[in-house]
Amino acid sequence: MMYGYVTGLCILRLCLVQSGRMNMVTSFGSSAESDEKNFATKTPVNGYWQFITGHLRQVAVSGDGSHVWGVDSNDEIWYRAGASGDWQLIPGYLRQVAVSGDGSHVWGIGPNHEIYYRAGASGDWQLIDGGLKHVAVSGDGSHVWGVNQYDQIWYRAGASGHWQLAGEMTWVAVSGDGSHVWGVDAKGLVYYRAGASGDWQPTAGLFKQIAVSGDGSHVWGVNGKGLVYYRAGASGNWQQTTGSLKQIAVSGDGSHVWGVDSKDKIWYRGGGASGAWHLIKGYLRQAHVSGDGSHVWGIDLDDQIW
Repeated sequence: MMYGYVTGLCILRLCLVQSGRMNMVTSFGSSAESDEKNFATKTPVNGYWQFITGHLRQVAVSGDGSHVWGVDSNDEIWYRAGASGDWQLIPGYLRQVAVSGDGSHVWGIGPNHEIYYRAGASGDWQLIDGGLKHVAVSGDGSHVWGVNQYDQIWYRAGASGHWQLAGEMTWVAVSGDGSHVWGVDAKGLVYYRAGASGDWQPTAGLFKQIAVSGDGSHVWGVNGKGLVYYRAGASGNWQQTTGSLKQIAVSGDGSHVWGVDSKDKIWYRGGGASGAWHLIKGYLRQAHVSGDGSHVWGIDLDDQIW
């Protein structure tokens, strides 16, 4: 199963749990820390934070964590073959980069809203018509969504397709298979559409960010006050959960949820909606989980990578 998914056009950024140390508390608001954990399973919360050399402003990771792309403060582009690889400087300049679940489709936005595409790490950048400020790609690369400087949403059926105007939103999140799309407009109102062929349908709630699982059956939202909500796909209803976050990310199957709060503290929730929040030692301004849930990447306040 390929856990390619997109967490939104405001693109979330990342860091690996593999070697390091961490402590946990049992829930939001608790201060009792557990013993330090050794890496024993593939569950990210039982791993260690590993410092990754380099400084990045934004990073994007494929579904299985084997392809990592990043952009630094000078708009330079970097690539590495997973956590065990080494950073390679890629020709060109980008402000934002997005990668498909299988790593074979990479999209980027240049300093002047130019759109670029390449067929994975071995490909070459191709200039694509149009102009965007953010871009996102589905798990298999066949669905591409973008937002331009006028907050217009554009859709394209992969690299060989053509741009189609798909409404006006400031933020959009797309499931890995491209069949579930969630959007937030300038007022914070939430909309849903059943893929590119559907129509925007208003839903209840006011949010600043939404994260959706690979198959669209798990949706998480954060509102302007940092309150966290969950719904079981488009047919469910928003339910407020415990905790307060400024950013949230969910794995492809919905069982791993990561978030960062207003103080840059890191939170993890195993088991999805049925789980409980655990405080993870460390501080990040962005956190993101790979599609299979086994790799978590983050960027701290100094643009250091974890």
